[in-house]
Amino acid sequence: MPSREKMEKILTAAIQELADESLYEHEAELFHQKIIDGEHIGKTFKRFAEEEAVHSKVFSEIVATVTGSTPSLPEPKRVPRSDSLRASLQAHIEMELQSIRLYEEILKLPLPPKEALLIKGILADEQEHLKTVIHYLKRFKGK
Repeated sequence: MPSREKMEKILTAAIQELADESLYEHEAELFHQKIIDGEHIGKTFKRFAEEEAVHSKVFSEIVATVTGSTPSLPEPKRVPRSDSLRASLQAHIEMELQSIRLYEEILKLPLPPKEALLIKGILADEQEHLKTVIHYLKRFKGK
């Protein structure tokens, strides 16, 4: 029987991924609008948004496998949006760090090997996202 703590953390992860997806969509638009030739960067952030949607689905499927039913996820907490690229990226760094900490906590819980492998893959993606967001924040500080 899975622990209540594990299910709560995995549901929280699914919801956080939806919030990240929304913010990456917003940032992709900001790069298109504010940066000359920002289309390439915007495409990277659009890809990250798509990856976040997949991550949320994976977490939901883990819950469904354990409970026998797909959870209906509440709307994620509305992330304050800014027209400032810098402010948006700074907020996103905090979100990614929060997600990484949560996934590291989940990986300390007893997990079937397949679940652990999936979550490790998601964690690696989140670390890549964080590295990329930090890179662009440093590169576009005044935008």
